[in-house]
Amino acid sequence: MKISKYIHSCILLEKKTERLLIDPGPFTFIDGTVKAGDFKGVTTILFTHKHYDHYDIDALKEILQHNPEARVFTNRSTAGDLQ
Repeated sequence: MKISKYIHSCILLEKKTERLLIDPGPFTFIDGTVKAGDFKGVTTILFTHKHYDHYDIDALKEILQHNPEARVFTNRSTAGDLQ
């Protein structure tokens, strides 16, 4: 398994063909070294909770453009914001 940590809360776990992206919030992209479009081959996206720094709706849309088959998991209150 490969684990990559990005700024603040974002983590990418990779094992064989599975790529789990956790909490790609706005601070992940704040310094410009990582862009939402850089995440390719993502199979699952997890938002752990409803704090501004843990999810970014615009980034999610861009990540899903490059990974249309990716599954998104979160809690009920965060899911309401993502619709």
